[in-house]
Amino acid sequence: MANLTSPRKLRIACVLDQQVGLKSHALNLMQGLNGHPAVDATLIPVEYGRGDHWLFRVPGLPNGIAGTLCARGEIERGVAALGSLDAILWGTWAAKSVPHIVERFPAFFVMDMTPNQMADMGEPYGYTKARSGRFAAWKRRATERIYQHGDAFFPWSDWVGESLHRDWGIPAQRIHTIPPGVDTNRFHPSSQEAPATDRIEVLFVGGDFERKGGLGLLAWAERNLTNVHLTVVTRDEIRNAPSNVTVRHGIGPNSPELIALYQASHIFALPTVGDCYSMVAMEAMACGVPVVISDIGGIRDIVSDGQTGYLCKPGDTAAFAAKLDTLVADTELRNRMAAAARSRVTEAFDARDCAHRLGDIIAECLCTRSPELRVA
Repeated sequence: MANLTSPRKLRIACVLDQQVGLKSHALNLMQGLNGHPAVDATLIPVEYGRGDHWLFRVPGLPNGIAGTLCARGEIERGVAALGSLDAILWGTWAAKSVPHIVERFPAFFVMDMTPNQMADMGEPYGYTKARSGRFAAWKRRATERIYQHGDAFFPWSDWVGESLHRDWGIPAQRIHTIPPGVDTNRFHPSSQEAPATDRIEVLFVGGDFERKGGLGLLAWAERNLTNVHLTVVTRDEIRNAPSNVTVRHGIGPNSPELIALYQASHIFALPTVGDCYSMVAMEAMACGVPVVISDIGGIRDIVSDGQTGYLCKPGDTAAFAAKLDTLVADTELRNRMAAAARSRVTEAFDARDCAHRLGDIIAECLCTRSPELRVA
């Protein structure tokens, strides 16, 4: 870690998207960075107008453009309000719409996927090939421009880091894979002994129920009415759910209600068909819950197949159901995987440790730029 010659901390603005999983990341990152001895971090949340801005009512203006314009305004106002800054940490797709701001300060980028990975995986997100191609050339040029200004890049996974190097020409020495992490003091196994039961509690957490593979999971639950109870945490309405399924709405990230659901579960299931990473998988593992999840994006960085859970091919509902059946039938296997899952998270995915590593690299880069910050 860099040493400072004065009590002044490095003033860092963190411009971060606030969608569901990314909001959890923002909460953890800000808490961790503000515990760093060299960093004073301030969040600039990017919410894309939340859909109720007047721009979304302009006739003929696509929602994507309206959202980007809203985000641009949120960023410009946030940066202006902070005044002098030592650097900006960018964790938003809207960065390419404000290159004049990106280039004004030392720039660092944190990301769960690269733009070409989003284009390749975009269909489940509603980001169609036609939409992605409409302004593809401009987006490529804009992204290349801001990436050229980046001092360091913090991909969540090796999958993203490899794309930065291969597809965008970022030198390997500027790429530092750092997962978003989870608050392991908050997310932990229950201290109370679990009640004896023959019924296995399975948990699903996903805002976009269909994209996260929820429909196939409901079908599996219906085939296991006698020995499985499935809790679904989502923002979507679920109609005609089987009798052994409970649907929960309005449960926020990092909330006590969410943690209690993890702690009460025997298995976490996420048969997602569109994901670049999985904050909820890390949260489940931190609570000592084995995970069955699709092998997609950077998720294999989190789940060790056969040790902390199972990885399945996206869309292969039969294989996913078979892995669930295996865990449901084998208490000893579940317990062994549960212990391994908790150990894996505390060793590699503690949010405070991850944030401090990120803060160390930012401080080191800034001290290289300005040697007066470093003790001789």
